[in-house]
Amino acid sequence: MNAESKSYKEVSDYIIKLKKESPTRCMTNIYAGILQEDSMVNVLHNEGSVVFWLPERYRVRMFFCTSDLESMRELSKQIPSGTVSEFLIREVDDEYLIDMIFNDMGFDKHSMYVRVTQVWGDRSPYTVHEIGRRKLLEQMYEENFGEYPTEDDVDELFEINKSTFDSQSDDIFTKQEWLDIIKEKRILVHRENGEIVTFYIWRQRGRKLEINVALNRGGANYLYNIERRVFEEFWEKGIRIFYFWKNRDNSAAWRHANPNPEIKELLISKTYLYNSIYVKR
Repeated sequence: MNAESKSYKEVSDYIIKLKKESPTRCMTNIYAGILQEDSMVNVLHNEGSVVFWLPERYRVRMFFCTSDLESMRELSKQIPSGTVSEFLIREVDDEYLIDMIFNDMGFDKHSMYVRVTQVWGDRSPYTVHEIGRRKLLEQMYEENFGEYPTEDDVDELFEINKSTFDSQSDDIFTKQEWLDIIKEKRILVHRENGEIVTFYIWRQRGRKLEINVALNRGGANYLYNIERRVFEEFWEKGIRIFYFWKNRDNSAAWRHANPNPEIKELLISKTYLYNSIYVKR
């Protein structure tokens, strides 16, 4: 069986048929809005499974829907080596089972990212004093720290992004995307000796703020200053829901938080979503 080139709209018809005829709930990593209907994909399908893949920025990504893992394993033999697939879970206890399923399909675990969503009450977390090593960051805080980059910075930002982050799992923006981010003023940077050492990108989604990408090659206060500036600016606009993704194995990123236990009293809720990333052998 050879893969066919189809539009995502055509593939969706296969998936609808599969779900309708399946006696059990299908396992899938496809969710609403993930692709445009006219996106062209390479697809394989049989009675129990549909699998397809397509190029993304700097990688090829695979999606699937199956009611029968054995039929899925058969199709997965034809997925090109190096293809990336992702799977979301809400309970980290499910990770081992999902890892086993992907391993049987010929995929190795690459990484896991955790989305942390914080819903705050009426009081900003920055009204709670930092403690421990982070106390100095609060004392050094500069309210207007950071600057908006210009179109002249596109090449530098592109190279920093591409050389620092992982194209299999992170956002590696194209130059056009960097240009759009700059024009939309969704980024602040800090320079040392004329070179960008810190950048911080965000994206507003309705009443939520996503912290998109952050990088810091300078002092810890650089990132603290920009992060706090952005948070407080959107807090003043009425935003109370903030979320971000972190690599589970990036211990430095997980230490980047106020350890003061009083913070918990200000939270209405704090939830987690887990995204496992796999690469075809």
